[in-house]
Amino acid sequence: VICDKDIEGVKSRRMYANAYYVFNNRKFSYPAALTQSYRQKRNCGSVIAGLSFIHNTLELEPDAMSAATEGKIPVSHIIKHSVYNSLSINCGYGYNWVIDRQWMLHGTALPSLSFINKLEYKLGYDTVSKRNNLDIGCIVRFGALWNYERYDAGFTALMYVYGTGYNTMSMTD
Repeated sequence: VICDKDIEGVKSRRMYANAYYVFNNRKFSYPAALTQSYRQKRNCGSVIAGLSFIHNTLELEPDAMSAATEGKIPVSHIIKHSVYNSLSINCGYGYNWVIDRQWMLHGTALPSLSFINKLEYKLGYDTVSKRNNLDIGCIVRFGALWNYERYDAGFTALMYVYGTGYNTMSMTD
């Protein structure tokens, strides 16, 4: 998953990569809710373990942001560029609710512990680099799937919540 957002004075680019292992993979179909490539016929859940990688780049243009901050933040205190990389282990639970032959709902919650972190940011003319601060986060998925004979439609919402905290800088996304 790659996300790009452009706001005046702010440029953000994110990349997420995840790998999962489903322990009850004979009865619980993870792809049934996410890709519509499988159909699950009975309610079932499973413990899920995974590995996640996050890459986040944030660039700020203090001159463009000065109108938004209205002089509340001095230009010298605005971080101009930051790069954050994180590798996390996840363990949680997923469940598929089969309502009838045509509808299925899906929910997954995977709390995560990031054990390899690297944050690098530029403040003024100095570049600061921080490493290996343990952080916690969570990945949450909701999905709904409708299928009728050979037609199907689905909706999936994916939410990443993570935070990084160091003495000089913290960020919650």
